Amino acid sequence: MSDLYTAPFLVYDEPPQIFSAQVSYTVWSPEGQPVARVQEAGVGAVRQAWRIMHQDRGDQARRDLYVSRYDGMPYFSVHKPYAWAGTPEADVVTPYGQLIGHLRKRAFSGFEILDVQRRQIGYFDFYRQMVLDWQNY
Repeated sequence: MSDLYTAPFLVYDEPPQIFSAQVSYTVWSPEGQPVARVQEAGVGAVRQAWRIMHQDRGDQARRDLYVSRYDGMPYFSVHKPYAWAGTPEADVVTPYGQLIGHLRKRAFSGFEILDVQRRQIGYFDFYRQMVLDWQNY
């Protein structure tokens, strides 16, 4: 059975939400088993308004997404600066704060998954709602 690190691809779902206050995804293995959760905690309407008003101040309007196993054990987190136009590169860190990679926006189709040296190791595809390794991209 695949897990977050061994599957050749992963599928995620994003429940349709208009003006959602929080990010919340489930990540699935090719076998259809849930392998991870992606959540952003503590983001209400006031925080969303703050992001829009302070989009030019990246540190003031960032998103912190937490990726954990389905039982709650943390895998890593993604610290993504918020911007109204364009998306800055996001850092991926361990639960202990060590940098392990980056996400870099590619046009409107998704994010390149990069290692610490900024070599592409995967791809986060918006249209197919899949995360692919570097061989399947």
